[in-house]
Formats: sequence, C-alpha cells, structure tokens
Amino acid sequence: MKPYLLISLLCLVHSLSAQITDISEGEIFDGEPFMVVNSTNTQHIVIMWMGFNGLDLVTIKLKISEDCGTSWSDEIVLPHTNPGYTAADPSMGYDSDGNLFICYIDYNPLGTAGKVITRKSADGGYTWSDPAPVIDVAADGSETPVDRPWMVIDRSGTASDGNIYVTTKPAPWIPFPNRNYFIASTDYGASFGDWRYIDTIGWQIGDFIAAPMASPAVGIDGTVYCIYPAWEPSENLLPRFILAQSTNAGNHFTYSEVFESYGDDTNVDTSAKVAYLLKTNPTDANKLVFAYVLSTYGDMDIFIRTTTNKGVSWSAPIRVNDDAVGSGAMQELVWADYDSDGDLVVSWRDRRNSVDTGYATETEIYGAVWWKDSIGFGTNFKISELPAGFDSVLYGNGNDFMCVEMEQDTIYATWGDTKNGYLNIWFNKLAANNTGNTSIHLIGSESVEQVTLFPNPATNFISPKENKFNTYTIYDGQGKVVQFGKITNNKIDISYLLSGIYTIELQNYSSKAVEQFTKL
Repeated sequence: MKPYLLISLLCLVHSLSAQITDISEGEIFDGEPFMVVNSTNTQHIVIMWMGFNGLDLVTIKLKISEDCGTSWSDEIVLPHTNPGYTAADPSMGYDSDGNLFICYIDYNPLGTAGKVITRKSADGGYTWSDPAPVIDVAADGSETPVDRPWMVIDRSGTASDGNIYVTTKPAPWIPFPNRNYFIASTDYGASFGDWRYIDTIGWQIGDFIAAPMASPAVGIDGTVYCIYPAWEPSENLLPRFILAQSTNAGNHFTYSEVFESYGDDTNVDTSAKVAYLLKTNPTDANKLVFAYVLSTYGDMDIFIRTTTNKGVSWSAPIRVNDDAVGSGAMQELVWADYDSDGDLVVSWRDRRNSVDTGYATETEIYGAVWWKDSIGFGTNFKISELPAGFDSVLYGNGNDFMCVEMEQDTIYATWGDTKNGYLNIWFNKLAANNTGNTSIHLIGSESVEQVTLFPNPATNFISPKENKFNTYTIYDGQGKVVQFGKITNNKIDISYLLSGIYTIELQNYSSKAVEQFTKL
C-alpha cells in the first residue's frame, strides 16, 4: 500500500555533461521509483523501486550513487519478512542525524497477511536494520489498511524532531466506503503507536470515494499535515479536498477545506495517474503547495494551489504546463519539491508533442521551476531526452509515481517509461537555471513480455498462449484489482466479471506479462 561548497560545484559540473548510462542488467518489470538526495551531501543519491527477484516475487531494490549520479552501486535487494511474500510502494526520507529510513508493504500475494514496515540505514542505504512494524493487514477488520503508505520525517529541530509519520489506505480491491489511516513513531522509528483515522465528523471522506489516498507533509515548525479527498453530501454537497493539521504529533487534528469541485472538471480517463502531492516550504512554516491533476479546460493539466497561512486560505488554481489550453494533450503523473531556499520544481508526464490524444500515446517528462523571487513559473522544459512509446503495461499498477527533488538549484528526477519494449527506470539531473543540459542514466531496465490470450473477446474463460504462468491479477478500467489467483490447467475463469475491457498481469517466478482482454 535528500566538503559542501566544493561538492556542490562538482555536482553542478557533472550535470552539464550529457551522457546516458545503462546501470542495470535486469530482464523483468521494474516500477514506482522513489528517490532521495542527501541535502547535506548532494553527492549521495539513493533510488529505490519495485522489481522482480526470481522466487521472491516483487522485492524492493535500490542503487546508490556517491558522485552525484555519475556512477551507481550494484543492486541491493531488501529481504522479505516471510518466505513467499511480495513487496510494494517504497518511500524514503532522512532524519536530522543523517539516518535514512524506508517504508513499504511486505505481504503475501493474496493480501491476507503482512504489514507496512520501516527499516533504518545508518550508512546511506548499504545496510538496513530489522523491520519495525507500522500497521498490520488485519488491523482494521477486513479493510486491509496497508496500501500506498507514504512516510514523512520531522526535521524541524523542535521537540518533535525525529518523529516519523505514515499514512495508508485500504487495499484497492476493498469496496468503498474507505478511510485513511495515520500512524506515528515518537521514538525515532524504533516503534509505532496505534493507528487512527485521519478524517472525522464534519470532515468525513464519505461513502463514495474508493481508495482515498492521503498525502502527508511536515512543516519546519513541526506541524503535521495530511490532505485527502472527501465527499459526504450531508456535510458538503460537492466533492472537496480537506487539509488536516496537527501541532502535537497527530494526537489531535484541526481541519479546513482546500477547494471543492463542481464536477465539470472531473478526470474521466481512469487510466491516467492522477495522484496528488502536498509539500511544505522549508523557508516559511506558513507556506504549503498542493500539486494535482484536473480536467478544468477539457483535458488533464497539472495544477498547483498555494497557501501562505497554513491552509486558512488557498490561491486560485495555477496551471503549470504551458502548452495550448484545451489542446487535448493529457498531462499526469505529477510530482513536486522545494529547494532548501524556497524555489519550487514541479514535474509530470507530458503528451504535448504526441500525434495522438488520450493516455495511450507517446510521452515525455517535463518540468517547470518557480523561483522564490518570481511571480510564477518559468517556461516548461524537458527532463527526459527522447519520447517514450506507449505500452499496455502502463495500464496496470506499478507505474503510478515518479520523483523529483531540487537541491542547490540542481534538479534530480527519476521515472519509468517503456522505451524499446522495456519498462525502464531512469535518472536525470540538470541545472535548474540551465535546463537544456542533462545527464540521464538508466537505473533499471526490465523486460515485459508480450502474450496472446485466447479467446479474446471471451465469455467464461481465457488462456495465455504460453503455458508458463502460474498467477494472475485482473484490473478494471480504473486500475482496481477485481480478481486474482493461481492459474490452473492454463485456464482463468472470468465468468464472474461484468462486461467490459480489463487488463491482466500474468506472472511466474522469473517473468511477467501484461495484456488487455474484453469480457463479453
């Protein structure tokens, strides 16, 4: 479910030399990369992602750079907590003492056992502690509250410095109504307290939002924030985003509205990755930014809203992508970060240069910077080097997020794309004030097989032409898991599915394939 002047100058010099390097020999799917740049030593960068590892199914993998991304360590694989488990959804962060923490899900493939865990590394990611349990699959009855955990760490220098906060949500196959979960560690990650719901009476998520993700953040004064979607008509007639904030480590939250939607700006293409993100300004405790995707002008665009008073009021929406308004080009997969001096970078997956519209077309990674002394974003620029063609693997989960950071006016980004039949993990760094220069590195390159299903369309059963897969997962058009299990006699029973178009992931112990089929 991040010797200082000399190192900074060396890092900038490296960023002005364009090069592409393949640093992984992988042959299977890799997805959902997460990156941290050590703000006190920007030579040190860690990227983690989800990847296959033979009999271990999906594991969390990582690579480390000690020279600002020019070269990378061998791949490090984190062990599972139990044999036969799989893993997903990593996030990372440093504490004020330079310890690196990772948070992710470790569970059995059926989702009936497992938990969200954290691990600590005191040497920048090379070795890791035993896991600290955060929340268990069975913590809230049948809700399975372990999907898409986000972790943030207090580095405020206040009494709450070192606290770790995690938000999670129910698994995607759990029918709504759903709620968000909040869990805190107040002993530097050694243990985690009891979970609590983030929403409350008057600010309820309601009965109509499936898998409502909460995005957490911590201010420089130690204030904890969570932003989440809500639609409870008895409290507010329109859907809206809610900001919850706490000044006592999450023991008590106060609430306010960020904005509400009239429904005419709804994102209708459910394939798009429309997750949102809350960030706090490291120079001003009153300033926050909320980045999100919305179809205000008829196609999906990247927007931000800002507050200068801790969410009491918010700015009007600011459109970040500067392509023609209403062009039909879909922009999604948004991420954002503040530099240590308050400059803001936003990145996303862009389709302005594609010959087609919609989700299933070639993409590029774009970015924009809002300098702290300016009145808005500068001209958009490319972060990726070449367009990436579309592959049906992008309909499934595992490619829902990218990551961008800015440190000392240098932009660092990692993302996945499907160049040349592979789902690749890429890293790029570039000078924020000279964005025509790039230094792109291939972090992970793992093949996704093509597979033929028959019959297709089908009514009762489908079979992969290649009789070598032993498990499967079926997603509906919204990316929700609707069916999963073992493959028996090379047949998959789809008779219980409603008519429509679905995506199926087929797996064995060393490979993965993704394809669409139609249920009649």
